[in-house]
Amino acid sequence: MNDPRNQLEVTKVEISALPVKKNYKIWLDTNNTASYSGAQFDARFPVELNKIIQDPWRLKSSYRMTFSFLSRSPAQADMSATGISTQKLYKLHIDLGKGTPTMYQSNATRVPSGMVRVRNDGVGYYTNVAAASAFNIPAYFAALPQENDPVFINDLLGVNLININLIDPTSGTFNTTDDAAVNTSLKYIVCINLQEL
Repeated sequence: MNDPRNQLEVTKVEISALPVKKNYKIWLDTNNTASYSGAQFDARFPVELNKIIQDPWRLKSSYRMTFSFLSRSPAQADMSATGISTQKLYKLHIDLGKGTPTMYQSNATRVPSGMVRVRNDGVGYYTNVAAASAFNIPAYFAALPQENDPVFINDLLGVNLININLIDPTSGTFNTTDDAAVNTSLKYIVCINLQEL
């Protein structure tokens, strides 16, 4: 008869022999203008995955991709000039150069990886404290990983450039003219999290 305790020990050995699944983070920061090319809201960031992925065979693994996106909040006087609006629904397209085999949107040249909210939480501050006037309520772009479903990535082979494109529902790319004042007011950071499957 087979001893169930021996079977349990064999199962434990088999499980411990499996490689540990890894989790990688890639930070993309527009405050460092030398880190990307193109327009700020259609930016192309070169990446060197071999700096974080030590085992080359892991590039062939599949991954679950989630992201965080956070911008600065412009001064209230600059709000209308930036074009940021709580009346619009924004999307973020993340392209690893692998296409979008697991995502679809009708009539979309750039399929979104998730949604980005315009937040205006917080109490703001007076820009003229003495007169208690010109109250500035912060508004900024923000997306948290738990607000968007993960995106399935088949593998990371050949990934050396990541395109981040904030999609405005009325104009395509947000700040399509690449206005320098808007870019300065709304610098952003993206954190891409890749969880090995």
